[in-house]
Amino acid sequence: MQIHKGRKIRILRVMRGITQNELSDRISKTRALVSYIEGTGKVNHYTLQEILKALDVSAEEFEAFEGSPLPVRTYRNGESRKNHFPERTVVDMAII
Repeated sequence: MQIHKGRKIRILRVMRGITQNELSDRISKTRALVSYIEGTGKVNHYTLQEILKALDVSAEEFEAFEGSPLPVRTYRNGESRKNHFPERTVVDMAII
């Protein structure tokens, strides 16, 4: 079962500990628009690109994302970071 773009955005946002208000500030849109996108999955290409940038997710990662936590990413400086909360599961976050 494939999840719609809005659900993916919501899961990724929650995994990163970002509120709808914080995401809306990062992309210079309203919180209501973020809520609408997460609820319907309807988003234009430009806004989706801004959201992905704010969530630090590539288009390829987003398309491949199926609701499970993303792996640890290693950056050029050698620093790594987990992209999820270890104390919560994606199933818990998906029903928030």
